[in-house]
Amino acid sequence: MDKGLALLALSLLLGGCSTTQTQLPQQEYNYPALTAIDRDNRISAYGGTIASHDFLVSNANTSEIIPPELKSTDGIVFDRRTRQVVKSYPYSLNSNNALIVDDHLVSDDDKSNLVVTDLTTLRETVTPLSSLGDFFIQTGSTEQSFVDGDNVYMVFINLLAKYDKKTLLTSAAPQPIWARDNGFRRPKDSTGYVNGVAFDRNTKELFYTTREPFAGDDRYYNTWLFRLDENGKEISRFKIAEHLPPTLAFSKIAIEAGTVYVAIGGMKIQKYDLQGKLLWETPNVRCPGQETNVVSGLFRHGSTLLLMPDGDGCFFAFDTLTGKLKWAFESPNQLSFANRPLVLNGVVYAANGYMWALDLETGKILAMSQKNATTQGTTGTPAYDSSTNQIVLWGRELQFYKPLR
Repeated sequence: MDKGLALLALSLLLGGCSTTQTQLPQQEYNYPALTAIDRDNRISAYGGTIASHDFLVSNANTSEIIPPELKSTDGIVFDRRTRQVVKSYPYSLNSNNALIVDDHLVSDDDKSNLVVTDLTTLRETVTPLSSLGDFFIQTGSTEQSFVDGDNVYMVFINLLAKYDKKTLLTSAAPQPIWARDNGFRRPKDSTGYVNGVAFDRNTKELFYTTREPFAGDDRYYNTWLFRLDENGKEISRFKIAEHLPPTLAFSKIAIEAGTVYVAIGGMKIQKYDLQGKLLWETPNVRCPGQETNVVSGLFRHGSTLLLMPDGDGCFFAFDTLTGKLKWAFESPNQLSFANRPLVLNGVVYAANGYMWALDLETGKILAMSQKNATTQGTTGTPAYDSSTNQIVLWGRELQFYKPLR
């Protein structure tokens, strides 16, 4: 581990909430370079990128090749073959509330509709989400929708829905196999966010966390963990925190066979068994010199949990068995990381302007991009295209990199 990283990890282990500034020396910017394959500087994007073999989806920031009437942060579809924008949307798209399924873009819009676009013909079907039932619909998402075999799971801010993939892509008005709200429905209430979602591909069980207004005082919330079977039926629920202010009640989760990991406000991780028994809990952690104590993401890769703060220039790795801090990375440029790092063959790719490549087990810096992809308000999120074996980073410009492993 680099000396600067070791000092940071030591300060976190000893102090938990240390605010000591442990910055990597300036000369340590001289890391091996990631291999750049291609770039396109005609268009910049804001938010997470969705990649397929032929298409990229994000939100326009500035561009030479999009229609002038398109506003900043409107959704766009970029054809990688022609290097042109082939479709635009008058609302935001990102890797949370949209996904590409068999050359179809599935998303929600700003009017509480489900929109399915055939990217080969650009034909759309628009279905009101109000048709799913008597839900308070709030579009957008804090978690990724995903595909599992012949099923597509759509995750909205306060709604979960499971679709048959063929029906979703071909029907004029697709209806889900099941849909449910967060479990604490109140009429015209937007507080019931689905915060964290995790899916067990072996048992087909879906786990999610949400917050419930605290009885007698709506300024505070309780945080709950739900477990659903493949039919959307509730198996269990248990409370993991209570009487928290709104930002601290926000939570993210990851799973492993028989266990659930929950990251919650204050920047700590808890490990539970499926009966709700607490197995371990980490101390609160915080980036040195930073104030953020809100969780942005929690991701499990083998025996490592990656904990991402919301808005700070560092992130953490913990051991899944013991809950001990394995390493912590503080970026020399001190800019915030995007929500979701890319982990590929034991390498963590995380972008905060530059893209950093770290060893998953040790946190050692393996390489970094030599070009800053960030402009103000534009971070870029790494995406992997398996069909071309390329890592795509879309921020100030569109960049393609060769994976290290």
